[in-house]
Amino acid sequence: MTAVVYRPVEEEHKELFYKWFNESELTSNFYYSLPSNQSRVEKFIRAEVIQEYPLTFIQYVDGEPIGFYRLHDLSFINRKVEITLAVAEKTYQGQGYGKQLLHRALRYAFYELNLEQVYLYVYKPNTTAIRLYESFGFVKEGEIRVLKYHLGHPVSGYRMSVFKDDCLWPRLKEE
Repeated sequence: MTAVVYRPVEEEHKELFYKWFNESELTSNFYYSLPSNQSRVEKFIRAEVIQEYPLTFIQYVDGEPIGFYRLHDLSFINRKVEITLAVAEKTYQGQGYGKQLLHRALRYAFYELNLEQVYLYVYKPNTTAIRLYESFGFVKEGEIRVLKYHLGHPVSGYRMSVFKDDCLWPRLKEE
């Protein structure tokens, strides 16, 4: 049986994020798709570690770190948060770990942090991610004609969100 564990990001994860943030295929789906230097990654990790409560988690499968989710732009007043997530290790993509990652992130946002809405931005070409988000009840709130430029070309996308009461919670493999 495969053991899936989630741990809050720590200083020890600097090299891991340095590797992931410099994988062009992976970061082409991130807002910032430029290569990251060590200093930028260290600043990111330090900011995450000093949070009052953890907002970035690493997903481990059988002891190997394979991906992460990050909650940011958190508003307790408006009870919403933006999410970024990725199964960063290619050999684990397409095996249901993204669904597990999103499931865990939504449970944390809705039931640990007691939020009501989770939103994200996704690029139009990332149809696999869009289908995953829709399977959880995310809806497209609007289209953004130019969400970013990648390699000099505009990339359009959507803002999608789900409310706690509308979340569909699709079955996971181990259920």
